[in-house]
This record gives sequence, structure tokens and C-alpha cells, in this order.
Amino acid sequence: MRSFSLPTSIEQHDSVHTAISFTINLHNVMLQCDSDNKQGIACYKKVGFREFGRRRSSTYKDGNYLDTVHMDILSHEISDDSI
Repeated sequence: MRSFSLPTSIEQHDSVHTAISFTINLHNVMLQCDSDNKQGIACYKKVGFREFGRRRSSTYKDGNYLDTVHMDILSHEISDDSI
């Protein structure tokens, strides 16, 4: 399993697409982030990631429990149209 960090803002959308393009030889690319990362989630969805699960109250941050959002994209779902 390979692991790397993805940018989390809409402004970095091209960087996310580029990172995914470099891993195109993989069939399934997965990521996870905290549910309060609204910009990151929006960016990942714009590239084509879909939420496939949530681990409820799995992270404690600033006095609150947050869900961990699990997202993935399949190689055939990645296209240049998402840029």
C-alpha cells in the first residue's frame, strides 16, 4: 500500500488531479480525512472521489469528537474533464 498526502483546498484542485494521475496504474485510490475538513472533502469530490464510509466519533479534536470520512476513486473514473 502506498501513502501520500493530498492538498485539501479547492485552489489546489489541479495538484490533487496531478497526484491522482501519477497513481493511475492503481485500480483504487483511497483517502481518509476528518469530517470538519469541508474544503478538502469538496476538493476530493470535485476530482471524482466518492465517500464510501465513515468511522463515527473516531477523532478527538478541540474538545469534540469528529467522524473520519473514507473516500475512494477507481482508475476508470479519473478523466481530464475533472480539471
